[in-house]
Amino acid sequence: MKDEEAKSPDGDPIEGYKDSFTVWGSFIFLKGRKYFEAATANSEIQGETEIRYRSDVNADMKIKYKNVIYDIVSVIPTEKHTLSIMWKRGGMNG
Repeated sequence: MKDEEAKSPDGDPIEGYKDSFTVWGSFIFLKGRKYFEAATANSEIQGETEIRYRSDVNADMKIKYKNVIYDIVSVIPTEKHTLSIMWKRGGMNG
């Protein structure tokens, strides 16, 4: 989630994020047919994550996986009581 108190070393406010929660889930990069379908549709989606349903997940959040940050593009509830989260590579990595 966004960290409203994030500051640069000079003390200026900056855009920052802090961990909200940790969950287990699948983390799949698009490949093959799904990759080409997304590319044909000019979609920025690069992958999909599936986690157990949570009501507090939204597209304003980011995903951190193996110390790489990904932007959430969409959050879709499924019939299996899970969330399908579509994501793309983010700009704030580290």
